[in-house]
Amino acid sequence: MTEPRVVVRQEARKRKLAQPWGDGAAFRVAGWVGLVFVMAALGDFALAFYPLGLGSPEWEVGTIASVVQGFPLLSLGLVGLWICGGGLGDRRLLVTVGVVFLAIAAVLLVMMVLMLTDVPIALQATREDEAARFGILKLLAKTVYLALVFGALYVVAGVLALRQARGGTAR
Repeated sequence: MTEPRVVVRQEARKRKLAQPWGDGAAFRVAGWVGLVFVMAALGDFALAFYPLGLGSPEWEVGTIASVVQGFPLLSLGLVGLWICGGGLGDRRLLVTVGVVFLAIAAVLLVMMVLMLTDVPIALQATREDEAARFGILKLLAKTVYLALVFGALYVVAGVLALRQARGGTAR
């Protein structure tokens, strides 16, 4: 007995899109998604700073902690723009992203110095309330940790993006 044969045409088996994601489309998508993430993070930061309350230790600690905790979204956006610039060979975009990374690292350093000057005031204000004191210590620990991690990331990424824009490799 013979089994029935199923004939499958070679063309149907190999049917694929002609050049999926060709001509740098994937890099452009990464750039657009990155831009959306950056804009979302900047909107969140603007809301954190409004209304401006410089000079108030409570406002400074809360705002800086909020901004630092928003760095993952900002970072994803900047990396998307970096991928776009690198993939498309756009030197201006690479330089812009590199400078932005380094500028954010510098601003982060200033924010951390400002926040750490408020720590004694925050701890003094909560010396009677152990639960509030513990909450402030957790907030400070998380903020300092994230600032160190993202600060290092921004310095390294900024240098690599600028090196890549200059024609070197970003390893």
